[in-house]
Amino acid sequence: MGLELFEGTSIGTWLASCFEVLSKKNVALLLFVGWFVWKERNQRVWSNRFVSLTHLQFQIRSSFMLVQSHLVTTRRTSGRIRPVWSPPSSGWLKANCDGAFDLLSKSGGIGVVIRDALGDIVGGACIKVNSVASPEAIEAMACRAACSLAVQYHLSPIIFETDCQHLVSSVESGAEETSALGRVIEDINSFLQVLVGSSLRHVYREANTAAHNLAKLALLSSFNLSWSGHVPPDIRSFIASQCTH
Repeated sequence: MGLELFEGTSIGTWLASCFEVLSKKNVALLLFVGWFVWKERNQRVWSNRFVSLTHLQFQIRSSFMLVQSHLVTTRRTSGRIRPVWSPPSSGWLKANCDGAFDLLSKSGGIGVVIRDALGDIVGGACIKVNSVASPEAIEAMACRAACSLAVQYHLSPIIFETDCQHLVSSVESGAEETSALGRVIEDINSFLQVLVGSSLRHVYREANTAAHNLAKLALLSSFNLSWSGHVPPDIRSFIASQCTH
């Protein structure tokens, strides 16, 4: 493609030539790579901190895909007011849950973020799931994981939020189903009965961004993490940059 950096050529001239021949998406990816390589260089020189090339590649790929998904969502919702996440009332907790699905691999990712009235993260989950039947299935599994987490760590009173309207309707109807999805919905209702005062409600994706980002991370990785209290070190930097809104 003629992107070699020849001796005597400045970085600026080389970048200008790249901008001429690359698509906008590939230019953005090039800048992403440059930024992460620069950050890694500074960490090695000034902080004596090292990460493997595989981990660096994963960081670049996951962050770039998240930015691309945000751009698509912004274009789709530019015609209406974009809702944002809001904290629960004092003394309450709020659990946002979301599922990410890959049709080719039939795999999914679960993202759960539990926050208090100050917006501080007090628990969550980032779980890769194999052999997922459908997007609806992983959405339901994410909600069940959030409910299970709340019961396990006695996190209540709590409100659950998802951007899957079909799931909320299915849980509210309480209709018995013999399918695997029906059993997951039954589990959700059982957990909600244990968590007195809890409820499940629908929100737009823009108000569910933290869980959405964590679900995408789970899909791209092999994490099987759930926690209450301190965020696990493996995803602490990701949570700080991508799951605070």
